[in-house]
Amino acid sequence: MHRIFLHELSLLKQPVVIRGEKAHYLFSVLRCKAGERLIVTDEKGRSYTAQILSASKKEVAIEITGDYT
Repeated sequence: MHRIFLHELSLLKQPVVIRGEKAHYLFSVLRCKAGERLIVTDEKGRSYTAQILSASKKEVAIEITGDYT
């Protein structure tokens, strides 16, 4: 499962929309697709599981599905 760092404030609104370099990295480098799961970590060290709803070079939408344990 892939991991990505996001700021806590960006995790407040669902779905979380990732743009720019991070979207490019997820889509083009890691080759993530809709339906895949990943781990999101914020600046306070909390980790969450998430599922990718849609993915493109410019934008990846994810839904936080729970805490990562």
